[in-house]
Amino acid sequence: MSQTSSHVDPRLTDLAREIEAAETGLRVISGSVYTVPYADVHAIVEVLADRQFNILEEFILRAAHELNPRPTLGGLAAMLGLDSLFVEASWRKLDAMQAVALGGGETLTLTDRGRQFYLQGQLPPISLEEELDLRYWFVSDNLVPAGRIPRSPAPDEILPGCSHEDEDEQMATLARVMTDVERVISVTVEAGLGLHQPDAGREIHAVRNWRLLATGVAPVGLLIVQDSQAAAGQKENVALRVVDLASGRRDFAVEMVLQGWVDAGKVTLRDFVPVAEDLPPLPSDDEVGETRIKPAEARAELHPHQLPALQEQSAEKKVTVVEQTSQPPGVDPQGEDRLRPRLMQALRDAQHTVLVSLPWSSLEVIDDEFVSLLETLAARNVITVVGWGTDRAEDAQERRPPAPLVERLQRITAPQGYPAVIAIRVGDLHSTGVLIDGRVHVSGPDNRLSDSGATTDWVTEAEAVGQAMGRFETLFAGAAVDLWQDLVGELVGSGAENAPEGVVHGLEQCCVMWVAVWQHQTALQHILDLVGAAPAALPVAFRLMAVTLTALQRLSDELLREQADIQLLREAVIDIDTRFGDVPEELYAADRDRLDETWRSLRRRLSTY
Repeated sequence: MSQTSSHVDPRLTDLAREIEAAETGLRVISGSVYTVPYADVHAIVEVLADRQFNILEEFILRAAHELNPRPTLGGLAAMLGLDSLFVEASWRKLDAMQAVALGGGETLTLTDRGRQFYLQGQLPPISLEEELDLRYWFVSDNLVPAGRIPRSPAPDEILPGCSHEDEDEQMATLARVMTDVERVISVTVEAGLGLHQPDAGREIHAVRNWRLLATGVAPVGLLIVQDSQAAAGQKENVALRVVDLASGRRDFAVEMVLQGWVDAGKVTLRDFVPVAEDLPPLPSDDEVGETRIKPAEARAELHPHQLPALQEQSAEKKVTVVEQTSQPPGVDPQGEDRLRPRLMQALRDAQHTVLVSLPWSSLEVIDDEFVSLLETLAARNVITVVGWGTDRAEDAQERRPPAPLVERLQRITAPQGYPAVIAIRVGDLHSTGVLIDGRVHVSGPDNRLSDSGATTDWVTEAEAVGQAMGRFETLFAGAAVDLWQDLVGELVGSGAENAPEGVVHGLEQCCVMWVAVWQHQTALQHILDLVGAAPAALPVAFRLMAVTLTALQRLSDELLREQADIQLLREAVIDIDTRFGDVPEELYAADRDRLDETWRSLRRRLSTY
């Protein structure tokens, strides 16, 4: 600990030692304990549960449906050898559901609704009330099951950037969160509480009542860490680390929020460091010597024109690049202590594209912190594609990610409105991998993006990353083609002039996926083919074309000029602009104007051509 700052709160001393021992070159500058506000909430959720007939209810319905003449309640009780009170109690339940009625002579009569119940073999779902205790963290906007809060021996300062003065706003935010049924469902599913299990006939229908139990503050540890071996010119050599003192684990959700505040200028790193402590400068090249990684080695860029030759190489060769016993240059094995933090930081630094390969799409990987990070990236127009599945055939795929998780990911959009996160079954995936901006490839065994102990490779060498990109491109683009064909079939079948919003959103996702894997030409061709096959889909085609061009605009000028085929884009825009057919102009005028505006903006950026 000789290199550690003297200003480390005693509660964080052991943690600071672990950080410095885990990775060479890291120095803990300071460690302080702050408090963050939370609210504990008690909620009553309505759960709809499927209900089968009990024996007596089934006898009543069968008697009303099959016996001739129809029996009376008393006659049925005598037939079954039961006290008439039992039969009357069951009849009242069925009568309340308008399933049976008493006809002339007090005989049982089956209603049309009751006949439907009888044929289906079950009654309408019953409504159950379940109690739920949740905790909402205001800083990270995180909703979790309530747990124990560690007690601080002395009052700690509130986290810089937070305030108790906006209590009304905080309560309004809490109200919005607690009435978001989908969010409550997601929390219960991820926590394994068993309240929402559609396959088992149980679904959370509503949050009927919630009340505030208490508000308070909980301590978190905040450490300022410097990487003395950071690449030359890298400005992110000093970083934040936040630790949940209750569990001892890194709190990536709060960490990302704080980093966002620093990036936005709301707070500075110095706000988290005692006044007497100086942030040390990055060591000079002479001090680091040959141990420093040169920028060209650390961030070798792969250009699109390099891809064709790389794609021709076999899949076997692509795999063996990162499986050699003696690692080649640019391949850095990562142990469990280094992977997750380094991966999260690399994702935070993503500029335009993140491709994720998850055979099982485990919740251990895509947790709240990971999803929150994807939302942050989407706000910066970064596209993330999450592909999952091991089996090539859809019918053979046994394990699937939870539907609420997929839906939550697919609701994430960029400020310009296009889908920023796409979760899709790709199939034929057998290892976990993340490709960031076509320059960093993290790969390893299944379920290896959380710290489970296996070794994972961190690859920056251009050719190896290019091979990984070739495999991502082939699998993801193929999955987009399959999804597109299914959606177009549904679109045409439902009438293209009345396209369901869910289908159009799915088509937008396909276009964004093609752009993400450097195949915007494929998107343009499929859009034009759609109009050719179904002229009534012209309004949808204008919208899809605008989405494709908007997704391209997220790239830097340099990458845009390398990727975009300006002539093909011009021809596609002109082609679709001349395909009016018999579609009334008012149906496509708004989307046509949007496309024109997007094209003009893109053309200005490509004016050097």
